[in-house]
Amino acid sequence: MLLFHKLFVQFGDLLSFGGKVLLLAAEVLLLLVQGLLLFCKLLPILGELLLILGELQLLLAALLLLLVQGLLLFCKLLPSSSP
Repeated sequence: MLLFHKLFVQFGDLLSFGGKVLLLAAEVLLLLVQGLLLFCKLLPILGELLLILGELQLLLAALLLLLVQGLLLFCKLLPSSSP
């Protein structure tokens, strides 16, 4: 009878350990889902930032084009030094 009691206690300990492992796995899964939800909430903000960066890139390209055109016009207005 004592053998069955020890076996039953060890089986209960094993079930308790399994329950703790399952609880830990559930907490890890919950953290992963919360992280995914946070990423999904940040996705539109990241999209807006990329759009703003794209518009800034276009603005810088337009300014660079104006600078180059101004330099070309300045070079055309310089007197030529050839005889």
